[in-house]
Amino acid sequence: MISKLVIRSALLSLIFCCAAIALIVSCSGTGSDSAVVAKKPTEVRVLVVTPSAIAKTVELTGSVEPYRKVGLASPAEGPVISLNARQGDPVKVGDKLVEIGRRAGTNALIASLKEQLAKDEESFRRSKELALIEGISTQQLDLARATYESSKAQLVKAQETEGDFSVLAPWNGVVSDLMVEVGDFVSPRAPLLEMYDPASLILRAEIPERYAPNLRKGMNILVTLDAYPDSLFSATIVRVYPYLDERMRTRTVEAAVADPKILLPGMFARLSIKIGAIEKAIVVPNQALTITPEGESIAFLLINGTAKRQKVKTGIEDAGRIQILEGIQTGDTLITSGIMSLKDGMKVTPIINGASADRPADVPKTSSAEKPSTSAGGQK
Repeated sequence: MISKLVIRSALLSLIFCCAAIALIVSCSGTGSDSAVVAKKPTEVRVLVVTPSAIAKTVELTGSVEPYRKVGLASPAEGPVISLNARQGDPVKVGDKLVEIGRRAGTNALIASLKEQLAKDEESFRRSKELALIEGISTQQLDLARATYESSKAQLVKAQETEGDFSVLAPWNGVVSDLMVEVGDFVSPRAPLLEMYDPASLILRAEIPERYAPNLRKGMNILVTLDAYPDSLFSATIVRVYPYLDERMRTRTVEAAVADPKILLPGMFARLSIKIGAIEKAIVVPNQALTITPEGESIAFLLINGTAKRQKVKTGIEDAGRIQILEGIQTGDTLITSGIMSLKDGMKVTPIINGASADRPADVPKTSSAEKPSTSAGGQK
């Protein structure tokens, strides 16, 4: 009985020893595999830096306005007896738009002055004939001439006053607003109506002071209008105001659209202006940079299969791209993915054409990080 217990105890001890050895071997193998996985280089995407054009895009808002518009009034006084145009009506130069009554007195005065002018003209003619035969003195002739000229001037003045009772269109255009209706009594120089020239419609926008020196007449801009949300229009700057608004510190620009027929006064416009263009700049994707807590811009360059941490100085930023002024040069191999997990000197495998490279030698091994960096790409 005792011998059986001894044999059973020995067997149990042997089983425990085998299990322990198997567990140790298993743990040892797992650790080895983890080490292999940890040592595998990180796959990253790269690009070889080449010069590229970049410009600062300034987004602005503006409105459509006519630069040729007028508010019409009259020095005459009286009731409005006729309105020959309303809002939106096209008119031609010389068209009678508004007629004011109470002109009977002026008409009577004109008729009287015409009769008087005819008498004075005849008297002056006879005086000239008498002066030729020395029938009258030179002084009498001068008096007859003065009387005639005075009558003529009074008639012209009365006719001008009569014309004040009719408001005429000064040029071809469209009536935009009416301030009176038939029957209203108007005082001298009271606003009666407004009109504008459709051919003079332009885009007017205010540019912040920091961009004002870069504006030039003839610059091309892109425009979107809320009235045509699916369309993009081209325009050209035709006027740059020579001063800044003292209150807003902005500079006004006017731009002409290629097809002004699509415009209406008051339309809201969004403008994109490219300023400070640089033709050959060092430009990289925004995602290739990271910002440190201290505010420094950091990039990673690929050098001999390792990630090299590189401090850079940036310039113009536009459409997901950013200009590099210092720290990167043409020909450098820039890491563009996974930079948040990279550390200086970390082994990496570049991805070329969607597949990992077998050897780091498949991409350039040199970088400007091995030599002093110089400024490139112009100024911001």
